[in-house]
Amino acid sequence: MKPRTKLQHQLVQYSSWLTPGVDKKILNYALSDCNTKLGFSTSKTYWCGVCGNSHSAKDIVKNETICPSCNSELHILETKKRKFHESYYIAFAEDMFEYQVIRYFHIDVNYRKGEHWKTNVLECIQQYHTDNDFHLISRLTHYGDTPIYGPMEVRNPGYYKQYAYNPYPSAYHPESVFLEQYSKKGCQGDFGNIRFDGLKRQLNFNCPKTETLLKAKQTQLLKVAISDSYKVSKYWNTVKICLRNNYNPIDGGIYFDYIELLEYFQKDIRNSKFVCPKDLHKAHNKLVAKKRKLDKKLAIAEQKRKMNFDQKQYEIEKGKFFGLKFKKGNLTIKVLETIQEFIEESEKHNHCVYTNKYYAKQGSLILSARVNNVLKETVEISLKEMIVTQSRGYGNKASNHHKEIVELVNENLHLIQERILSLSQTA
Repeated sequence: MKPRTKLQHQLVQYSSWLTPGVDKKILNYALSDCNTKLGFSTSKTYWCGVCGNSHSAKDIVKNETICPSCNSELHILETKKRKFHESYYIAFAEDMFEYQVIRYFHIDVNYRKGEHWKTNVLECIQQYHTDNDFHLISRLTHYGDTPIYGPMEVRNPGYYKQYAYNPYPSAYHPESVFLEQYSKKGCQGDFGNIRFDGLKRQLNFNCPKTETLLKAKQTQLLKVAISDSYKVSKYWNTVKICLRNNYNPIDGGIYFDYIELLEYFQKDIRNSKFVCPKDLHKAHNKLVAKKRKLDKKLAIAEQKRKMNFDQKQYEIEKGKFFGLKFKKGNLTIKVLETIQEFIEESEKHNHCVYTNKYYAKQGSLILSARVNNVLKETVEISLKEMIVTQSRGYGNKASNHHKEIVELVNENLHLIQERILSLSQTA
C-alpha cells in the first residue's frame, strides 16, 4: 500500500538508503555455502545437480560421492527425476539509525539434467525492528505462499498473515551488521536458522542463557531456548556440559527428548558419557525402545485405567481442535483425537510422541499426516508461536512428503487460530 503516515514515509526513505548490491553477495554466498549439492541416481548412473553431467553410480558410497566433472561433494537421492527444485531464505542484517533491519532474500534453485544449476535471488521482505515491534516493507503474499509478487511496498498484515512475512531464514549472511545492543550479546555473522523476532525478545529481556547459547553458536539448543525457555532452564546444568565438551546436537528437539528419557531411567544427566552421545538418533531410539518395552509390561487393567484418565484430560485440553482436517490431493492431515492414535503413530514411526507424553504437552498440538491413508509423519505445532515445531516420519527423519506436509499445515494455521479465538470469545 502507499505510505500515508509519517512513519511509513520514513521507512520508504530508509529503504532507499539500504546497502546496494547485496543481492550479488547473497547469490555468491548461496552458491558457495547454502545451495544443497545433490546428485540424482538410478540403479546404474547418476547426474550431478551442480553441473548436470551424468556418471556411473559405482562411485556412490553411502549416498555420497564426488562429481568427476565439477568436484562437488554430492548427496545422492535415488529418483528418476530429470528436474528438481528447492527454495529458501537468506537474511542480511544492517543497522539504520534506531532500526535493526533484517532483509530477506528468496533463493530459488533449479536443477536440470544436462544443465548447470540455476540460482535466482530476489529480495522480498524488509523488517525494521524496534525493541518491541517491527514494521514491514515487502512484496505481496497469500496464505502459505512466498512473498515474491509485486513491488516492495509498506505492508500492514492482518493477524492471520503476519507469519508469512516473518519466515525462518536458512542462514544469515556473514557480513550482516547488527546494532550494538545485539552485537555485544552475540549477534554477529551467521547464527543459523533463527527468526530474529523471537531472538530479539529474549535478548531484550536480558536472558543470560539465550545469550550464552548464541555466543557459543549452539543453533539447535538456541531454537529450543526461544520456543521453550523453561526446558532449557530445567536442564541448564546438562547444557553447560555440552558447552564444555563442544558438543553441538544435530537436533535440539530430539536432544531434550533424549535428556528427559535419561532422567526417566535415572541416568546421570551431568555425565558427558550419557549427555554427549556420538550418535544422537541411535541413543535416543534405544531409550525409546527401552521405554516402550517397559510400558508394554504394565498390567492391562492399569494401562487401561491410565489411558482412560489421560484421554479425558486430553479431551478437556485439546478437544476444541478435534475434527480439524486438512486435505490436498492424496495428502490428509488431521488432529490426533485419542491416546490410541498416539500409540499407533509412535509404533509406526519409531519415535517418542507417545512415550514422552506429547498429548499432555502444554501449548502444543499434534497432528497425523497420511498419504492414501498411510501414516507418513507426525506433526507438532506450537500454539504459542503458531509454527510447525517438528514434523517427523520413521526414526525421527523426514519422509519423501515432508515439504508438502509442512506447506499444507502452514497454509491452514489460520484455522487452528480461529478455533482458539472462537473459544476465547464464547468463554
